[in-house]
Parts: sequence; C-alpha cells; structure tokens
Amino acid sequence: IEARISQGKLGFALCGRAWGPMAEIVTEMRDILAPQQILQVDHELPTGERHILNPGRPGCQVNVYRIQVAGKEAGRRELISQDRYQAMNRVVQVGA
Repeated sequence: IEARISQGKLGFALCGRAWGPMAEIVTEMRDILAPQQILQVDHELPTGERHILNPGRPGCQVNVYRIQVAGKEAGRRELISQDRYQAMNRVVQVGA
C-alpha cells in the first residue's frame, strides 16, 4: 500500500502483480449555502456594542463521482453520493 498527498488530496495505491480496473473519486460543487446571522441580546454589554461569538462559515452541496480511468470501462462516471454540509451560522452578541 502506498499513500501520498499532493495538492491537498490524499491518494492510495494498492501494489501487486495483477492490474485491475482503476478509478478516481471526483467531487463536484453543486451549491454554496450562505450562513445566517444570529443576534443575541446581552444586557451586560454597553448599548450598540457587538461581540462576534462565531464568525460563521458557508456550507455546500456536492456530488461525489467514481470515474473509471483504465480498463474496459474507462471513462464511465458513476454517482456515489450527493452530500450536504450545513453552513455554520454567524453569532453576534449585541448590547442593549
């Protein structure tokens, strides 16, 4: 077994005497999910002052495919999964 990291991708190779079908896994971005902003009133903060508790992060929807790159089925593309990664909301405390 060989493992390598290149350009932010982790790859594995199984080495042996016989060659079999070879495939790669490809992720396709379908949509970006914007985070919401959540305001929390904090009566201990001065009026109008804001503290960011969580800056938030966008989420995404992706399709994951297996693409045959060698063998009889070279070029065949198979959908493996459709995944959704929720956005992390931005949370801000606001003084009142």
